[in-house]
Amino acid sequence: MKKKQKKMENIEFKKITAVLTYTIGFFIFVYLITALFMGELNFERNKLPNQTPNVSIQYKEILAGETFNRPEQEYYVIFYKFDDTDAAIINNLSNQYSQKENALKIHIVDLGKKFNKSIYSETIKNLNANNIVDLRLQDITLIKIKNGQNILQVEGLSFIMEYLSK
Repeated sequence: MKKKQKKMENIEFKKITAVLTYTIGFFIFVYLITALFMGELNFERNKLPNQTPNVSIQYKEILAGETFNRPEQEYYVIFYKFDDTDAAIINNLSNQYSQKENALKIHIVDLGKKFNKSIYSETIKNLNANNIVDLRLQDITLIKIKNGQNILQVEGLSFIMEYLSK
């Protein structure tokens, strides 16, 4: 009887060991697949393991709500839709202007973003506003801010190009 009991205990022990082995193996397999898809595992041999990508924070693009409270004393803000046909022209223009000596900082606002849509209106225009609540734009617009006050407004791509190329 003791032999049968020992044999039964041995079979139960083997079953428990098998279940634990399969369970642990399953979790290791799931982890490896997840790590592979999430990029934790990298099989590229050309990269050094401690290389980190160059990370830079851009301060050029802002939300419309930040228009009047930037840290600079004097700066420009250009409002346009980044997916507009003229977006590349505006980007080149602002980059060229930024390379000039004594150029003021230029911030840009994407009117196509949900957070900025409140200032874009097809029917109402108020460019002279000194706060974001009252500001309403209908076209590509450049605003010059000095000490938190709106001191200049230029509307339309051709006029902005002319103004910034001076």
